[in-house]
Amino acid sequence: MSNLEPSIDSSKSSAGPPVPNGSPADASPPTPPLVPPPPPTSHQGRRKQSATTGEPPLPPPPTGVGSAKGVRWRGELDELPDPAATKAKPHTPANPAAKASPSASAAPPKGDSPDADADSAAAEPSGEAEEPKEDLSKKAPPWLISMIVHLILLVILGLISTPVGEGLGTVMMVLGDSTGDSFDALAEFSIDPVDALSDAESEFIEDAPIDFDTPLEFDSLKVDQPKDPTEANIGVGPMVQVTNPMFGGRRGATKAELMKRYGGTPQTAEAVDSGLAWLKRQQMDNGAWSMRGPYRDGVRNENKIAATSMALLAFMGDGNTHREGTYADEVLKGLKFLTKEQRRDGFFCQKVVSGDDEQAYAQAQATIAVCEAYAMTGDSWLKPYAQASLDYCSDAQSATGGWRYRFRDIEGDLSVTGWYVMAFQSGRAAPDLTIDDKVWYGIDRFMDTVSLGAGSAYGYLPGYGETPSMNAEGLLIRQYTGWQREHRSMQRGVKNLLDNYMFDIDQSDVYYWYYATQVLHHYGTSAWSLWNNRMREALPQAQTKRGREKGSWAPQGDKWGDRAGGRLYTTCLSLYCLEVYYRHMPLYDMWEETP
Repeated sequence: MSNLEPSIDSSKSSAGPPVPNGSPADASPPTPPLVPPPPPTSHQGRRKQSATTGEPPLPPPPTGVGSAKGVRWRGELDELPDPAATKAKPHTPANPAAKASPSASAAPPKGDSPDADADSAAAEPSGEAEEPKEDLSKKAPPWLISMIVHLILLVILGLISTPVGEGLGTVMMVLGDSTGDSFDALAEFSIDPVDALSDAESEFIEDAPIDFDTPLEFDSLKVDQPKDPTEANIGVGPMVQVTNPMFGGRRGATKAELMKRYGGTPQTAEAVDSGLAWLKRQQMDNGAWSMRGPYRDGVRNENKIAATSMALLAFMGDGNTHREGTYADEVLKGLKFLTKEQRRDGFFCQKVVSGDDEQAYAQAQATIAVCEAYAMTGDSWLKPYAQASLDYCSDAQSATGGWRYRFRDIEGDLSVTGWYVMAFQSGRAAPDLTIDDKVWYGIDRFMDTVSLGAGSAYGYLPGYGETPSMNAEGLLIRQYTGWQREHRSMQRGVKNLLDNYMFDIDQSDVYYWYYATQVLHHYGTSAWSLWNNRMREALPQAQTKRGREKGSWAPQGDKWGDRAGGRLYTTCLSLYCLEVYYRHMPLYDMWEETP
């Protein structure tokens, strides 16, 4: 993709972790190996006694624990001596000078030593009454007794039944209207314990035409779950079950509810359908899209990674994945193209020769695409590609905390940084992708360098003045890095967008519209209604209605599309704006008025 927010300065950065062996016995008769005491007996006292009597220290008894980090080996368990035998026959070495063997035998060999004779005599029957046997609890090692007691307790606890669902209470949800005005009605419903148990067996809701005349009933709001892998298996890998709130509104009944809730119309839905149909017609045989064509009004510089990524984001934003949806085949082919182009280090753009700036944008956009696809489906074959791309983006962060045109550039610019923040946000939406916390600390540090007016406005580079697109991009980053709606600078920044840079179709700047639409949708309240009421009317009307380019948006007159992005660029960003109602779940509660 081409540079979405060109550098204002003309310069670019330059190429950016011992078992001792026993000693041989002397000439004296062989000494039987020492039989160790049972495991619970302390061995420190025996070693101290040996030191005072001149006897050699006894070797540590085998504990049944191997040398490999405390692992208990089965062979060692077989060699453990009988603890009772040890108590009955204390042993004194025949030759104090001889060192004891470190190995322990289950039955010591017989010899000519006095101890051996005593042992033999003790073994012969004496005709006397046998001594009463010791209690088994005294023979058993403490760990065994502890284990048995705990097992008994677990069995007892398992037999205790508690009525299911007694702890489930009443859920209350605050509702409001799409204008953002306060609304005091409360929707209240109870969860039936039996129904709660059977939720996992419910079928998935399929897409259906949206009836905009149906009254809003948020009691029926239910986030779709990804299909079971056995129901949507394309043979590319098992699925990790994923339920992600960020992308949870893109399909089924939830999508319909969100459209009505946040001000979508039949016209916005129709415009999205027409735009996606146009994108389908532009896909190449290898699964890629092009910045040049085959449509009219392409651009000279080719960047198939950027074009493919932007097209995939438009399809996935409307709920299509490589497993389900009207455009599942197109999404699958596009993802295969992207992953085929990725290097082992996660870099996608080795074939993009149109400039470092376009490589930087395209890398972030491709990372967003593969992370969204993995987060939406949990398909395991995508995970290594998504993680590798995030790792590369993390490594590419500049010392100032932002990103620019080259790997670890000396500085960052806000335009490129915004796409990388969105990449990490998409990666954070997946359940098991990892992102180093230092990335987010760096982003915060960078944002302070480009902020103006205590963070209500932003410039392209440190020291630069504000622009509409940089204001909106900066505020969106602040939302993703933790600023709440009550933050004074967030409030002032939103007011600045509405007062000075309100949506105006006659001053076409789709890059600004893309960021401002997201900021205001997350912010909610009447601020969103003011923006959306204009955007949802004018943007569909500006769409090409007939001919071979039907469903697209012409780049002519757009601030960046005309000379940098082309028709595919303006079409994709326009689609993102019209998918905003369900594309990302809002960060704040829209119906709660700003204090």
